[in-house]
Amino acid sequence: MPYLEEILKRQEMDNEIFHIKKAITKGEVIDDTNFDHLKTNLFVAEGIIFVKDGDKNLSLILIKDREEYVVNAHNDLLGGHVGFDKMKAQIQQVAYVLDLNKIIRIVQERCGRCAQSAQLTNKSDTFPVQLMPTAHQICQRWHADVKGPAMCNGKKRFIVGATEALSKFMVAKIVPNKEAKRIMNFLIKHVICQFGGPDIITADQGRELNEKIGNHLFKMMGIRRIRTSRYNPRANGEIERRWRVTSNFIKKHTETLEDAEQLLPRAMFMINNMPNASTMMMPSYLMFTFMPAGISNYKNFNPTGLTDKQTQIIQREKERLRQIDIVRKNLMEKELTRTNYYNTKHAQIKLLKLEIKF
Repeated sequence: MPYLEEILKRQEMDNEIFHIKKAITKGEVIDDTNFDHLKTNLFVAEGIIFVKDGDKNLSLILIKDREEYVVNAHNDLLGGHVGFDKMKAQIQQVAYVLDLNKIIRIVQERCGRCAQSAQLTNKSDTFPVQLMPTAHQICQRWHADVKGPAMCNGKKRFIVGATEALSKFMVAKIVPNKEAKRIMNFLIKHVICQFGGPDIITADQGRELNEKIGNHLFKMMGIRRIRTSRYNPRANGEIERRWRVTSNFIKKHTETLEDAEQLLPRAMFMINNMPNASTMMMPSYLMFTFMPAGISNYKNFNPTGLTDKQTQIIQREKERLRQIDIVRKNLMEKELTRTNYYNTKHAQIKLLKLEIKF
């Protein structure tokens, strides 16, 4: 994505934008076929034309620069080669691109890396989904899991990770083995010591998270452990879904797994700094009330922004609390929709089997 200086430079050289800017400055009616639907939302600040979208000010991307802009975003080192929804949400945080959906699909269809790593998601419909209780506080529940093994630098390596249930914030690390002691050290160092002891830790049936050392740690810290059923692999889906995203990210940015240790932090950055499909919010912002800028990202210009630092901190915290409440509602709606969908599908399959028997 170009920086604001680059956008300003390109807008100044475009004849269409020149006439739009002139009309806005003089208070005249904007007569432009491409952006006629935006004429009430366009404004000029610091010489740049922005589009007002709710509480966001999006820089207007030129018609001729749209595909280049999306390609640069798609190839971003920290957040590139993600799915359609994540790419759309990422761009819509800072810029307005006309016919964005169409352009993203074209760019992704042409991307060789995305085509090579594309995979179908096969889900079992034998058992209906069990509804996991929605977390009501940040760091109340974490989902932990171990992925692997995979060959890295000629040796077997595992990835141990944990996802916070409400914000969807994720932490992960590559380890040489999945011994219980090593996995517990990860949880202590990267979860408990950084975010505090959670009320609940959810894990699958893996021995590394269910041995004596883990039982002793959870009992000592008053942490309740939920073990998901081996017959319902979706029960720990909070972390399972992110393994697929992490694996795809590494595949798309290297031909081998030799650079996995260097790529994993970038994968975590991408997951934590893009709007989540369920919450519609960025995990890092919900966790820290701060959105770090990526290599090609820039801070959104806000001409009416606050200048007093203390007031800004207070306002950010208020906004964070408001968004957490929205996240809870979004999660509950998504979980109910998902549960109803799979349970209805399960009932249809069961009825079909009965009809076949008769």
